[in-house]
Amino acid sequence: AAAALQRRAAELQSRRLAGLALRMQREPDSVAVNPLQAVKDMVQGLVNQLLEEAAKQATQKGFCDSAMGKATMERERRLREAKKLSAKLGSLHSQRSELLEENELLKDEVANLEKDLLAATDLRTDESKENLKEIKEAKQGFEATKEAIETLVAFYKSAARKAANHDKAAAVLVQTTEEPEAGFEGSYGGKQTAAKGVISMLEVVRDDFEKSASTTKDSEDKAADEFSKLKLQSKTDIAGKTTQKKLNEEELENAENELKSGKTQLQTTMDLLDGALRTLEDLKPQCVDSTMSYEERKAKREEELEALKTAMCTLDKEGVEPMCKK
Repeated sequence: AAAALQRRAAELQSRRLAGLALRMQREPDSVAVNPLQAVKDMVQGLVNQLLEEAAKQATQKGFCDSAMGKATMERERRLREAKKLSAKLGSLHSQRSELLEENELLKDEVANLEKDLLAATDLRTDESKENLKEIKEAKQGFEATKEAIETLVAFYKSAARKAANHDKAAAVLVQTTEEPEAGFEGSYGGKQTAAKGVISMLEVVRDDFEKSASTTKDSEDKAADEFSKLKLQSKTDIAGKTTQKKLNEEELENAENELKSGKTQLQTTMDLLDGALRTLEDLKPQCVDSTMSYEERKAKREEELEALKTAMCTLDKEGVEPMCKK
């Protein structure tokens, strides 16, 4: 039995079986009473030791599987959370940069629109003043010319009537450049032909004043209408961009708050991840055997128990040992 156990110990590379085989060969000689029973007790002792070791390792494996399983799940969970939070923070950083850039652009655009509107308003004011001045002067010229024409027409009509009636007392005596030697006697009917030329000329001047007033007024009305449209469009654009800038600022504030909260969450998650990694590291010495896995140790122990059973049953010729009973 000892020799068979020794061979099996060599096959399994089991120091425990080899040690037992050596004790089986030496120690029974020093036992005076029942050497066979002494050998059986040695075999049973190692069997009990192996069974106790199996129970402890099973308990230890259960603990390690549970503890490492929880720590591994915690690590994976925190890794997923960290990746998700990092992606969210990256998106928020991009959103923040875009909002800041857009607001700077909106700020410049609003400033340019206000500047352009102010310049256009100044130009329109100056242009309107000039147009109104021209219209006023043209109307004044029109009225003055009209009055002059009416006066001349009345004068020459009156003179013509008096000349026809030979009303010498009422005739107008004039000395003209054409008749320098003429006196002031005689009936004067006015130079009707020349008068018509003067009146026609004045009528042209009057019409020019009227046309100028009308044309300038049309230009003023058109310019005022165009400026009103420009002003409305500018104010609409300014209001729209100002509102958009305000909305962006609110969105930017939300993004800043989310960034702050996200960074805190990420730090907490990283701390929990570090904790899970430390737990796994702490469990390695007692739960991770770099030489043999639990399954390998279990298989070897079962082979050792089988070898011990074979040795016990070889010694148990009477078949009284419990492990040898079929």
